[in-house]
Amino acid sequence: MINSILRKLFPKKQVAFRATIELTPEYEKQSGLDQKLYKSYQLKPNNEYCFVEKGEVVSYEDLEKEIAETIQKYLSKRVNECLDDKPIKDVKVIGGNERCIEIIFTALLKCVGDAVLSAIIHEAIKHIARKLLREKLGRYGNFFDIDVITISPSIVSDSHEKRGSFFYYLLFSNLFLMGIIFGLLWILFHFIKW
Repeated sequence: MINSILRKLFPKKQVAFRATIELTPEYEKQSGLDQKLYKSYQLKPNNEYCFVEKGEVVSYEDLEKEIAETIQKYLSKRVNECLDDKPIKDVKVIGGNERCIEIIFTALLKCVGDAVLSAIIHEAIKHIARKLLREKLGRYGNFFDIDVITISPSIVSDSHEKRGSFFYYLLFSNLFLMGIIFGLLWILFHFIKW
């Protein structure tokens, strides 16, 4: 009984994030880069990229796989150190773009009805994801622009009720505030002499 009430009051919120990774123009300016073989600094499927300083040649697909594995394995671990739940639910790779690698991942978070707290959690996940990707891709040099954004917050509900949990949150918070106001008015009129 109590668990069902808590689930209605505090549902889980599923949030989708998109990580976009692009090569910077500095990639093309590497000394010793064979311009004929590696002529474009845009990430494209079925291409290989040479990182002269590190002496590595990496394919687009290997970079994409490495980025997805980093988010899947290490992001949940780092976020779980900060939060009580295991919020990272799934990592999906979107098909190749003509200039970047895009990774979509979702997080399932407890929703406490506080928009500020929710925004802080979203920003924390984005910050941790950026930092992890910079650490992982930093081994090739400073040739990647990394951006992580929130793309679709939505409420995941277990039941198909007409009234959502936000309704009950507003109802209880308003009743609580009305109780405080009436309590203060009662104290004001009974204990303060005019």
